[in-house]
Amino acid sequence: MWRCGKLTLGSVLRVYNAGRSLNALECPGKRESGRIDGPRMLSFRVRHILCLLLISEGAAMAQSPASPSDPPAAAGVYYRQGETGWVALTRAVMADTRTQGMDRFLDTYGWSNLNRTMVFQGAEAGVRIFDHRPTFYVRGVGSARDVLIVQFAKKEGAREVQASSTNASVNNKEGFKRGSLYRVTTTVLAKDFYSITPEQNLKPGEYLLVFGHADTAFDFGIRTGPR
Repeated sequence: MWRCGKLTLGSVLRVYNAGRSLNALECPGKRESGRIDGPRMLSFRVRHILCLLLISEGAAMAQSPASPSDPPAAAGVYYRQGETGWVALTRAVMADTRTQGMDRFLDTYGWSNLNRTMVFQGAEAGVRIFDHRPTFYVRGVGSARDVLIVQFAKKEGAREVQASSTNASVNNKEGFKRGSLYRVTTTVLAKDFYSITPEQNLKPGEYLLVFGHADTAFDFGIRTGPR
């Protein structure tokens, strides 16, 4: 989920002051006892909506990760690991791609299903994380709108992910297998700098942090046991 707050203090004050101005107007005609109508009712409703918006925005801000005080200046994907400090994730290297159903896919002009298996180098990622719901920080890489976390299937000396053309969508450009996907929450912290947190805990295993397509991806592992 990509999120960027749009409610500012300035907009709140402008709407609130507009409500006060409406409240100061005299409403012509007779008023029934105990009844609020006209501009006064509009003012009341405006302020009620503002209260709800402020409560919602405040709760969202409280749950959002705070911007770190000393973020890395270079472009990349980072994880802050205790006393070790900032750890940079490395790009995942695709070693092979196997396809199934290509002939029919071409004959039907893309109307049939095309399955792909993308194989990545190495049995495990260089960055190993104990936190099952880590927060990553990204500077100058990809778009916060396109981020997904995909779990690898481990094979002999390598790792692979499955994709299908029928699964492809705006939010899943490669068409990764649905069972391997983890949705994320992204928070824009500054220009070209944002955070990524999975919406649920990650199981121990190997993962791919994808920015739209598999050729822009970084790998990491979730592990258990003593640190």
